[in-house]
Amino acid sequence: MDSDAIYKVARKYAIKNASDYGKAVEGPVISKLISEIPEAKGELAVVKDIVRKAIAEVNKLSSDEIKSFRNILTPSLQNRGRACLICLRNGCRSWRTPGSRRIPAAS
Repeated sequence: MDSDAIYKVARKYAIKNASDYGKAVEGPVISKLISEIPEAKGELAVVKDIVRKAIAEVNKLSSDEIKSFRNILTPSLQNRGRACLICLRNGCRSWRTPGSRRIPAAS
């Protein structure tokens, strides 16, 4: 497990969390990190230490610095899987999340 890669992912999600809520919090950052790097779950104690360091660094930044970092990271923080790709390809304009029923597009 590469601690530099874990730190980069933790910092990315800490910036997103701080941008969305004003301050980065450990729980959501760890959840996102483990969803992106599942093998990190095996060494959770080490991961928590790395995440705490990333969060401490991000929480020291000003809101303007957080916004500028967020703008740089925006493409990698896009929500994935929000629209049904089959529907988009067929042009039916319905919107749904995976596993949910279709929500008709507004007229």
